Amino acid sequence: MATARKPVDWHWPRTDLAQHYIRMFEVVGAHSMVLFAPRGKGKTEFMTKDVLPAADAAGLFPIYVNFWDNNESPALSMRYAILRAAGESNLLAKMREAMSRGKADVTFGVNIGVAKLDVKGSLDKPQAEESILFNLRQLTDAVCKHGGKKILFVFDEVQTLALKPEHETFIRSLRTLLDERRDKVCSVFTGSSQSRLTEIFSRIKSPLYNFAQQQEFPPLGDAFLEHWRLNIDRIMGGVPKLSLKHMREAFALTDRNPRIFWTAVMDMIQTNATDIVAFAQKAAQATGENSGMRQRLAELSVLDLAVLREIVVDAIEHRDGRNPKVLQLFSAPSRAKFKAEIGMTPTPAQIQGSLRRLMSNDIQLVVSKGRGEYEIEDPFYLDWLQEELVNWDSRATIQAQEPGQGVSTLRDDVPEDEPVGAPRG
Repeated sequence: MATARKPVDWHWPRTDLAQHYIRMFEVVGAHSMVLFAPRGKGKTEFMTKDVLPAADAAGLFPIYVNFWDNNESPALSMRYAILRAAGESNLLAKMREAMSRGKADVTFGVNIGVAKLDVKGSLDKPQAEESILFNLRQLTDAVCKHGGKKILFVFDEVQTLALKPEHETFIRSLRTLLDERRDKVCSVFTGSSQSRLTEIFSRIKSPLYNFAQQQEFPPLGDAFLEHWRLNIDRIMGGVPKLSLKHMREAFALTDRNPRIFWTAVMDMIQTNATDIVAFAQKAAQATGENSGMRQRLAELSVLDLAVLREIVVDAIEHRDGRNPKVLQLFSAPSRAKFKAEIGMTPTPAQIQGSLRRLMSNDIQLVVSKGRGEYEIEDPFYLDWLQEELVNWDSRATIQAQEPGQGVSTLRDDVPEDEPVGAPRG
């Protein structure tokens, strides 16, 4: 009888990087850090498969909170995560026993495997937000007390907290919880939207302003590619073998995005082909087409598109930090260039209106890095946007758009004495 083959393990452990982050808490004394990388770069897999085990090995009590679990109520997402972690570590039994002895007013009520606590509440019965927020502090203190370890909260998909203004109450309560327990709790925040993370951690009025230290999340490199190359070689029998050079070239076409690269690899294996570069190019193009990016472009005015093209061209010219400069979008030469494209000279207020629209939650194409510095929100789409905009015909767009959409739809940013309408070709 043939022996069953062991499934291929595609995960490439980044143990050294995980231990580096843990040392920041254990040795350096950091209390919180924030990691940003565009979607699909492997943050969640790294956190769950590398950071959580490293934290456990270092004597911390890791709790993974994914705010996508319930983006309507981040408090419930966090509450469930605490109870799940306590259940998986057999800590719930101790907490339940302590509650039964002391009759503490702590509400649980969630099924986790065979463990169940149902005291004065349940996740199926929504409570007042103030009660849930207070409950999070009780649960955190109970885990610290009965677990005997320092907690490491790993907060994933943090950008969802910026989606709704009402989440600010939770953010304020979360900061209080973490601030008051710095000797017992540390935290990592991760997210895939640079603009929303900036809003949460860099906006002066935000409760988490300057709360966490930003750390680099480096992209995957040759060790990861070699691991995947050997897996492909094993699956396909090694004839012909893929070279690391071709793997590098293919990975670069996906902007070093393992999620898109995975699509290319699976498509190649399923068709029993060997041209990984061609499949990576196809996967990258399909991702751009299926992302909804084209629909977002269709919602922009001609001035929005003209401003976006300038930012894209600038980003291409200064990719990887080459010869950085401040983009002079409001200068007389730039406004003259816009006039040549859209048929009229936009005011600085109208240009600012287009920038705000490009950075809005609905469009989310551009992020501000500082005064006069703008970048594409997700660098993966930079080349796709360049292809879409390099031969863009502004006059055709003007003719196709509704009257009044030509300069900017953000009327609040346009002075009352400035006429706004579709410019004539």
